[in-house]
Amino acid sequence: MLKKIASKKYKETIFSTTLPNGLRVYLMPKAGFAKTYGLFVTNYGSLDNEFIPLDGQEFKKVPAGIAHFLEHKVFELEGDKDASNLFAQLGADANAYTSFTETAYLFSTTSNVLEATKLLLDFVQNPHFTEESVEAEVGIIEQELKMYMDQPGSALMQGGLQMMYKENTIRNDIGGTLQSIKEITYQDLLTCYQTFYHPGNMIFVLVGNFDVDAALKTISENQAGKTFPPFKPIKRRYYLENNQVYQPFGEKQMAVIIPRTSVNLKIGYENLNALEIIKRDFLLQLVGDIYFSRGSDFYQQLKKDGIINNSFSFTSAVHELFGFLTLSCDTLQYEEFNKRIKEKLLQIRTTQIPKEDFERMKKVQLARMIRLMNSLEFWANIIHEAGFKDLSPFAIIQALEELQYEDLHLIQGFFVEKAIAVYQIMPQGDLT
Repeated sequence: MLKKIASKKYKETIFSTTLPNGLRVYLMPKAGFAKTYGLFVTNYGSLDNEFIPLDGQEFKKVPAGIAHFLEHKVFELEGDKDASNLFAQLGADANAYTSFTETAYLFSTTSNVLEATKLLLDFVQNPHFTEESVEAEVGIIEQELKMYMDQPGSALMQGGLQMMYKENTIRNDIGGTLQSIKEITYQDLLTCYQTFYHPGNMIFVLVGNFDVDAALKTISENQAGKTFPPFKPIKRRYYLENNQVYQPFGEKQMAVIIPRTSVNLKIGYENLNALEIIKRDFLLQLVGDIYFSRGSDFYQQLKKDGIINNSFSFTSAVHELFGFLTLSCDTLQYEEFNKRIKEKLLQIRTTQIPKEDFERMKKVQLARMIRLMNSLEFWANIIHEAGFKDLSPFAIIQALEELQYEDLHLIQGFFVEKAIAVYQIMPQGDLT
């Protein structure tokens, strides 16, 4: 039975159902779109390194990077075939990604939607990897890791996380380390796959130009033809931290011409429900926009003083398991940058943000989100994000709409000295 989730305001309708095997399915037809986007995602990412296997009783710890390693192996089909090539034969593009909290497989196409849907379901649910192929994959991922390690931007981000977090596995690179990937075994991968790739831990989303009844029939019949053991909620172990940074400062020398530096604000764990976390995430983005966007007085002053340039950026996230605000720049004035950014962050705690600035930036965020509603990828992402939180996708949008000026007090306590860490990438040798 399909459940209808509708928004009169945005004139959008989503259909959802949960199949007998536990797979949650979301279908969002979009009239007037030529493309269709499919997403098959498991609630399993790089943070999930300690858990009780589906058929086990005790916690098992696996090497860092195993979720990303498994993503690579799932694409491998019998006979050394690659799923990407089969999608290409259907005229579809396929890809995958691993994040801190999830692993996703996706396709986009303008034709053969039902065939691509079946292929996505089949290759993810019928992996073919052997002990020999696992050993061979180590070299491939090792080269990928070395490539990322040579990128200053990646090193800056990872270094900032390692300054902030002591035990939380967010401090580990999503791909693991050169050592940890060598410790991954065939049996480890099989255990992770059997535990986290069960339909009861996954969501399938289809957005775009397709017939809902035909799509549901295709997905239902595909799943009915497969057998899975009973699903039970997965017990996972996380290392949650308060806002005290692990180390306040760190640096690394790399082959860069101009120093790269970042000031990182750690957000401590709070036992909050999903909507409260989403609210704080929006609020932190909003405050970031008020003080650090290109139109802000602070940004313009830094630019005028020659402290920053167009490489300046900031990113924020408030999640159930972690949270941070990171501001970075390539600049010869790195010490002054660190000083001024840190001072501004500490001022936010006690400064009364003008209400007109709050309302203006809230409108900017809403306008930004409304523009994104023309993207199939946006809808697929917000639908599965809401699904894993047992929320309506429209509840996330509504959380932004309902933000009040008085809510700012919820995050102003984030901005304290002990929560700030600096990490920088310096040129090899002396600066001249």
